[in-house]
Amino acid sequence: HAFAGLQRGNGAPPALVIVGDGPERERLEALGRTLGCAERIRFIGSVPNADIPRYLAIADIYCRPSRSEGLGVSFLEAMAAGVPVVATAVGGITDFLRDGENGLASAVDNPQDLAAKFSQLLSDGLLRQREPRRAGDASQSDLSSQQSDHRRLTAESSAGRAIALSRV
Repeated sequence: HAFAGLQRGNGAPPALVIVGDGPERERLEALGRTLGCAERIRFIGSVPNADIPRYLAIADIYCRPSRSEGLGVSFLEAMAAGVPVVATAVGGITDFLRDGENGLASAVDNPQDLAAKFSQLLSDGLLRQREPRRAGDASQSDLSSQQSDHRRLTAESSAGRAIALSRV
């Protein structure tokens, strides 16, 4: 729902890339058709972990709209890769996400709020440039201080074409 009505600052509609697979895929494909945005959504399916940095490298925004979350390793990978993050402040995400500093926090189960955060990042080029730097710095330093709880984090730098990336 949050993605359907989005436009980039130049008026071109953004694309949505979903990496991963799961029981929600068919429902999400049908929702894309219902909302009239299916042609802008790419379902990649499962990929090897080693390929995740390639997908992060094409993302303008990473979205993690969880209702609950243990840690969210893919969220941390996106932060470390310098991809601007929009996520709900739940579970382990709150250990790393500082709203407005290293990402944007969205309300749980609120597609309008998610869309507003996406629009904010798509229209504010300066914010898009500032957030990734802070996100990468925060994820690296926070991980260092919490290594006993949260171990492995690897990813590479980003430049972008897709609006959002999340494992289903």
